Amino acid sequence: MTVRHHNQTKNTTTLVFGTLAGLVVVLLLAGCAPDKTVPWFTTPIAWGKGYRVTVRKPADIKYVPTTVELTDRTHAQLTSFPQGRTRKDSKGYLCLDVSTQSRYSGKATWSNLNVRTIVLKFPGSSVSVSADSSGLGDQDWTSLMFNECGTGANWGLSLECGIPGYGGPGKKEIPSEEPCRK
Repeated sequence: MTVRHHNQTKNTTTLVFGTLAGLVVVLLLAGCAPDKTVPWFTTPIAWGKGYRVTVRKPADIKYVPTTVELTDRTHAQLTSFPQGRTRKDSKGYLCLDVSTQSRYSGKATWSNLNVRTIVLKFPGSSVSVSADSSGLGDQDWTSLMFNECGTGANWGLSLECGIPGYGGPGKKEIPSEEPCRK
């Protein structure tokens, strides 16, 4: 009798844990888990007050009137943005190969590379910008960052309006957050 009870308990335990594991798989497949590839911000969102810092002594900080506005899920508007293509440097970090000293202003498209990086595309350029540039920065998209290849220069833009996803997808937890007005 004891052996039989033990087997019944074992079978019940297996059934319960098997059912729970199956439920978890179903929920994950149904999209109930956070998407690890989509940035947490909400469009429209805009960054500006751009700056370019060259790391040397003394540091050279230049403020530039650069802005990035993501108007919807695929479209962007850029002002005075560097032109070129993103590549990996010798350490494997993404950096921008600047193709010209002139800046681009106009329409662009964007897509997500992963939860921390988006790609801006406009004529002759494809630039990856991150909320987490080479281990620096924020995963909550309160700033955009990217590095220039071979110059030691780092670019940064600060949040101007929108919900950057601080604390998780779509959350509004920073008191200064303001929606972008159209």
